[in-house]
Amino acid sequence: MTSFEFVDANTGWMALRTSAEASVLVTHDGGRTWTRQFHASGSPPLLQITFVNARDGWALGSDISYCAMGGCGGYTLYSTTDGGETWATLQRPEGQEWWGPTPRSAPAGGFLGAPQFTSPTSGWIRIDTGAGGGTGGVLVTTDGGRSWRRSPGDTGTWSVGALAPVDGKVAVATVHAYEGSGSTTFLARTIDGALTWQRLKLAVAVNEPFPVALPSRCQILSTVLGTDQVEWRIDCGAAMNASARGTLAPFLTDDGWRLCGSGLATAMWTKADSQLSISEGSGVPGEGFVVARRSGACR
Repeated sequence: MTSFEFVDANTGWMALRTSAEASVLVTHDGGRTWTRQFHASGSPPLLQITFVNARDGWALGSDISYCAMGGCGGYTLYSTTDGGETWATLQRPEGQEWWGPTPRSAPAGGFLGAPQFTSPTSGWIRIDTGAGGGTGGVLVTTDGGRSWRRSPGDTGTWSVGALAPVDGKVAVATVHAYEGSGSTTFLARTIDGALTWQRLKLAVAVNEPFPVALPSRCQILSTVLGTDQVEWRIDCGAAMNASARGTLAPFLTDDGWRLCGSGLATAMWTKADSQLSISEGSGVPGEGFVVARRSGACR
């Protein structure tokens, strides 16, 4: 299961994936029975869903096989206005025109998080940079997803690990920013739809332990605690960063984790009701690689 949402005690949706397809299922009896409404194929595909009421919803589709260190090759955005009975394609992946990198000269557009809508017209999508040379920031729509504006942040390169929108204007984000040769983690708040941002000081330090022992030469550069995930940036040296999947594989296996998916420079592991995604580094010294933990087991 990759996404899960209820709008009342009886009505809810979940997105499931296998190695060949992703599906959206609906329940009208509080989860006792489920019916498939929509599916997409890929290798492997991924759907992330959001609904604001029993009628209006969106699904963001991607294909892990087209993902690299700095982002994925394309995203498709679907919408429904009848509770998922029918779906329309709002945005297609060709050309990265609706979500693509800012500035346009950037080598990759980053990784899009799940869509988060606060009304039938107002929506947000967070973007993290991954371990490569991608760009991050936030996407904002005011017309139900037909058009999007990308906010890269204030200065430097923003990797947005979590986003909490209140309405079409107000949102708070957890940000890991790369500025010059250094980086910093902070909260940022906008009250004008991501036109401007105010940096906020973190009240407490984030100290979330990594789920397995790391090789002795590895160090954790940063930890970002979001609303739906924990993200670690780890440096094991340029060579090991560029082969992070192989670097961590024996440690994850020894701790009971199971490999459940892989793509270009990415891998997904699962254990109990948790999943870990690994995005390898480019080999640039000090850059590191990214590991994110989310709830929900993959197949």
